[in-house]
Amino acid sequence: MFSHFQALLILCNLIKDAVNDARQNYLTSSVISASMIDYNTFNEQMNASLSQFKSTLPNQFSNNFQLIREMVQANGLVSLYSSNWYPLLHDWTDYQTVYMEPQYYGNCSCFTSSSCTQPAAPHMKGYLVGCTPIEALLRSSIACLYEQDCINTFTVYLNLPLPAPLPLNIIDSSGIQSTYSSALTIYSQVYSRPDSLLTTLCYFQDIQMEVTTTGTYTILSNSSMDAYGYIYNNSFNISNPAQNLLTSDNDAGGNGQFMLKIVLQAGVKYILTMTTFWSNTLGVYSIIGSGPDLINFSTVNSSKIQSDYSSALTIYSPMYFRDRNSSSTSLFYYEAIQISVSMTGIYTIVSNSNMDSKGYIYRNNFNASFPDENLLFIDDNMAGHEQFMLTVILDAMINYILVVTTYSESVMGTFSIIGLG
Repeated sequence: MFSHFQALLILCNLIKDAVNDARQNYLTSSVISASMIDYNTFNEQMNASLSQFKSTLPNQFSNNFQLIREMVQANGLVSLYSSNWYPLLHDWTDYQTVYMEPQYYGNCSCFTSSSCTQPAAPHMKGYLVGCTPIEALLRSSIACLYEQDCINTFTVYLNLPLPAPLPLNIIDSSGIQSTYSSALTIYSQVYSRPDSLLTTLCYFQDIQMEVTTTGTYTILSNSSMDAYGYIYNNSFNISNPAQNLLTSDNDAGGNGQFMLKIVLQAGVKYILTMTTFWSNTLGVYSIIGSGPDLINFSTVNSSKIQSDYSSALTIYSPMYFRDRNSSSTSLFYYEAIQISVSMTGIYTIVSNSNMDSKGYIYRNNFNASFPDENLLFIDDNMAGHEQFMLTVILDAMINYILVVTTYSESVMGTFSIIGLG
């Protein structure tokens, strides 16, 4: 039976590594277009790319896995457990020889087929043995683990005591519970998680934790978002998120929720960073803490500074052809706004208007005759309600140009810009 679980573990790890590698490769890929494309076309291309990624990965893994299985069978590789071939010693007059004999499961020979199986002995529902552990595993089930009688047979066969089952992902009800609720919004700070790409930006919130009784505490998230939690000793440095890091988790709480178990010292300040697995994810959440005493949760004052700018697109505003590489003759009103910062960091720029707004950020300068030059970022509706939201890394003492325009041609109206960083 050990071989079944070992094979299952190996298979799960292979699948996990394949998914992670494919996801990493996908996230590092770039979209390069010779011409500027509109929002709907971009969405269609991204959805098509994601659909292809989702359909290609299972087929690719399945084909590679099938190739390995066929190579094992074709080359007659011997299983560690001699479940497909077993050695026979033949004594001759002057010498001895060892040759391999195929195993039989019923009338099926492992010489001709790798799919030979038969029920395990003692009989346990769903478990089969066969030519190799992986082939037997692929034809077995874990139905036994859902029936107490079968589990008892399994433990008696292994001569093991049957432990009392422990509840999964449930905070000990005997502990004292503390709760904290908040939300990740467009006004929350963003950063690159310590285990993610620098260009992957996630919203986060810092929560200070203190206890008066030293002990082991459990901290669980509850949200519709795929939550990610980090605990830091004393302070959190957004520029170096690995500094002072004590522990982190993504899914130990099940259903995309983190669950952190940690010894907290009385009188020591800890920082819980609540963020998400996926970038640009917003939503409400709550934190449930349990342990020998109450956990004092409090929001860490944000060092984010807000800047505001208001203006309007009028008949006196300049107009330009937004896409020089297309045959479109549509003209759009726009305003070019110079931006500079005194400290390098991650900044969020959000529009607020009754117009369907569109924002572009350029480095150094903007040329309306060649709107693709020096273009860094573009957005149309990331903030919702037809407003753009640009999250970018701005370097100190560098001039940037924010171009505010509209999704549809010849539209006029007032707008305001909110900058956070």
